[in-house]
Amino acid sequence: MKKNLLWIQNNKLIQLHKTYKTISGSRISDENTEFPAPNNTFKIIKMSDSNGFDSITGKDSLGFTKGYYSKSTKIGIIADIQYADVEDGSNFDKSETRGYRESLKCAQRAGKHFQAENVDLVLQLGDILDGKSGENVKRDLLERVLPALKCTTKRNFDGSECSDSEEKEIPRIDIMGNHELYLGSRNDWKKWLNYFDDTCNELRSVREICNGKWRLIFLDTYAINVIEFLPEEISGALEYPFKNREKWPEKYRKGHEYLETNNKYVLKALKDQGKDWYEGIPEENHKFVPFNGALGDGQLEWIKTQLSEAKSKKQLVCMFGHIPLTKNIHSSKCILWDSEKLQHVLTENGQHTAAYIAGHTHRNYEFYQDDLGNDVRCIQIASPLLAQPNEGSIDWVPTPSETPGLYPLAPHG
Repeated sequence: MKKNLLWIQNNKLIQLHKTYKTISGSRISDENTEFPAPNNTFKIIKMSDSNGFDSITGKDSLGFTKGYYSKSTKIGIIADIQYADVEDGSNFDKSETRGYRESLKCAQRAGKHFQAENVDLVLQLGDILDGKSGENVKRDLLERVLPALKCTTKRNFDGSECSDSEEKEIPRIDIMGNHELYLGSRNDWKKWLNYFDDTCNELRSVREICNGKWRLIFLDTYAINVIEFLPEEISGALEYPFKNREKWPEKYRKGHEYLETNNKYVLKALKDQGKDWYEGIPEENHKFVPFNGALGDGQLEWIKTQLSEAKSKKQLVCMFGHIPLTKNIHSSKCILWDSEKLQHVLTENGQHTAAYIAGHTHRNYEFYQDDLGNDVRCIQIASPLLAQPNEGSIDWVPTPSETPGLYPLAPHG
């Protein structure tokens, strides 16, 4: 099969041939014995800085040092596996048929491919399980999906070559999706997903690869949302007129404000009045629905800091998040609530940002600029949910070269 390539050259991604996308290895780090990890090979280390490395040991929560990441050049990425042990179904508007069990088989094929490609890192772009997983979430995640994505390496935690034949499980970097929050709060997912930033309780992180020539920024696009909260936490929000706002969690209150201002009939207290979510709503406001979220002002400031540090080191930047930065040719419904704010940050501070890669839409889309005209390649990755039986995995293996400006993504399909 012909390989499809995508390059970043002169801060722009240039497509050489149409293609697929990427997947993750797996490991779970867990201190709570109620949620046992698949193995106890890795020591749990409390993170003490916003980039996830212990200030004393120099290691992240999986035991890897900055040296390991610096020597990394090949990444596997997957988005929206949405596995559940249920019969095939469809989305709410019947526009796609979803193979919930087939998605696991597709993930298994992708995991084998990444192992064969000897990827250094794996990136899981969110919605690793579907909300239909329900009470089986722990079994589906720990016993089925994560083992399917497991990849190993003969490199040590510091990136050096192992002197013996022992192989180590490579790092898996996780991103928060909406289906995770349908199944539990972010505090629940801390037991299972890698690289929470404890300074802000957000699933965000940064890694520098290719000998420091690239900075990868992994975003929590649900830092502000309305879906992870229990009814008792948001008392007064489920009836109209709303009350007890001062008692709501800050993340929910800010999310509620986004929706109340831009599309209030999607709020639970109002949506049962028979009004369609999008009826009478201008297209630019179609993104203001509960299955989307926002970065929030705090995370936007953190992004500015990361961009500034990257610029000072003459690094190119690639950002990753579950929710896309821009609309696609078919829909304006799956976009960050505060997408305009991030695009303005890129205009002012992010000229060295080459790409923003997301999932959420379940289909492949690529655009050469964002809505403000920034030269940022906006990529949306297809979902294994839509794979046919025995169809090749939907994955890319990005392979940043040692030379800044070259970033081929070799797909497998």
